[in-house]
Amino acid sequence: TDTVYQINGNLSKHDFRFNQSGTEGFCESKLTGNEHVCLKYMDPEFPVFQFDLPSERPTITFKIDELEVTPESVLQTVFINKQKEYLSMVWRASID
Repeated sequence: TDTVYQINGNLSKHDFRFNQSGTEGFCESKLTGNEHVCLKYMDPEFPVFQFDLPSERPTITFKIDELEVTPESVLQTVFINKQKEYLSMVWRASID
């Protein structure tokens, strides 16, 4: 979703596509986990390397005074380092 910011006295919506490093087709889609990943020709030993992202979704709870709120978590970033065999998934959640 867009967030409204005030810049030089003017209200402006922040376009989250600005923060994307994925290709054009991935900028507007939301990841949920469990997506199929296929890396081609990034490793000479594995011309095609495929796997599914983990489908487990973390629970994120905010405690404000005595109130606990557990909004839905959203997969924000997936980072794959094939050389180090490293996968990082960053999840976020927000409340209004």
